[in-house]
Amino acid sequence: MDKTFIPGEKYVCLHTVASDFPNQNLFDCGSIYECVQSENARCLCMKDNENQLRVLFERDKTNFISEEYKSFVDDILELKYFKEERPGFNSFKIPKQIIDNSLTFLGTLVRNSIKLTENFSLEIKASNFYTVLFDFYESRVCNEEHRIELAISIEIGKSMLGWFTDWEHGINTESDGTKTDFLTIPEKLLEELQQL
Repeated sequence: MDKTFIPGEKYVCLHTVASDFPNQNLFDCGSIYECVQSENARCLCMKDNENQLRVLFERDKTNFISEEYKSFVDDILELKYFKEERPGFNSFKIPKQIIDNSLTFLGTLVRNSIKLTENFSLEIKASNFYTVLFDFYESRVCNEEHRIELAISIEIGKSMLGWFTDWEHGINTESDGTKTDFLTIPEKLLEELQQL
């Protein structure tokens, strides 16, 4: 049995999966599903709020993460409605592809066991370049004063991922952009994220 999913646990869907029936989805992005054991012991299903069982196919492993990350999924989905008006410029929205890449990358962070601890927090927001930022903030004490400061900033684009770090110890890395499928984390960035 796949250890990715545990019967009885709830998961949030990262990407809509269309069904074979017109105008109907097998799974909906942002929705919560409960994993259940099917009559076939080698097969798992996801159950929605109406108790509809939906077979969990092998291809869906990257489409679900634990329900505890739902607020981050919601933060990304809200960016679909982000629209900025600048004087002298046309209004611009974050492209759907970048929203999808951000959801994929969130799942990749979770599958790589990048956990938030009590000393770090994650803020997901739009950048001035109509990309998505994953900003990890660190709780620091400087001169007996408690402050929250940026530690790692990751920028998600259409086909590239960039980042920079700002650690208190002063040993930092950065990348202006690395081509990626968002299903993997560049090795140097993974090393930085494992410090969280």
